[in-house]
Amino acid sequence: VDAAYAWSEENAPLQRKAQIIQQHYRGDDPLKKKIASVFLESFLFYSGFWLPMYFSSRGKLTNTADLIRLIIRDEAVHGYYIGYKYQKNLEKISQARREELKSFA
Repeated sequence: VDAAYAWSEENAPLQRKAQIIQQHYRGDDPLKKKIASVFLESFLFYSGFWLPMYFSSRGKLTNTADLIRLIIRDEAVHGYYIGYKYQKNLEKISQARREELKSFA
């Protein structure tokens, strides 16, 4: 478990993803916050759980991996819900703004 934790803390690409998401998640634009939230709930969590899941595939940390699978399932629901709210907001904005957000994402 300590190795998996250390890996996530010391993994430069993972930490960079977290910094980018955090920057926009704490920003002022509500639609960009929703994009950042979906990224947080999806690819950042999946990236962070890669090593424990890898260990699980090798017969190690199997109980931890079972818990992580439950967390991943829960986070998928969060990401889906925020994504749905984002899509509903897209209906209310101009095409130019939509393109801007698409480029941002």
